[in-house]
Amino acid sequence: MQKVLVAGGAGYVGSHTCLALSEAGYEPVVYDNLSNGHKAFVQWGPFERGDIRDRARLDEVIAKHKPVAVLHFAALIEDGESVKEPGRFYENNVVGALTLIEAAQRGGVEALVFS
Repeated sequence: MQKVLVAGGAGYVGSHTCLALSEAGYEPVVYDNLSNGHKAFVQWGPFERGDIRDRARLDEVIAKHKPVAVLHFAALIEDGESVKEPGRFYENNVVGALTLIEAAQRGGVEALVFS
C-alpha cells in the first residue's frame, strides 16, 4: 500500500483527509506535533509525532515510511494571534513549510500538496 505523509493530520482538515486517503487505498502517515491537533483523530494509519520545523525528524520519518506524496496542513491559522505574534507564525508557517518541502525533496517525494 502506498503511503502519504499528512503533516497536520491530527487536525480537523488533516484527519478528514486521512479518512479520504484511506478510503482511496492509501495509508496516511500522520505527522503532527499535537499543538492544535488531537491524537484521537489519528485513526487510519500510523502516527509520527514531530514538528515541521524539525529537519532531522522529518528526514527520519520520510526515510522510514517512503511516502509517495506529502500533504501539508500543519500551519497556525488564528488571524488575531498572527497579528499579536507575527514571529511565531512566520517561524511555523513559512520556515516550517520550507523545511517540510526541502525534506520531501531530499526524501525523493515528487508530489506535494500545500493547503
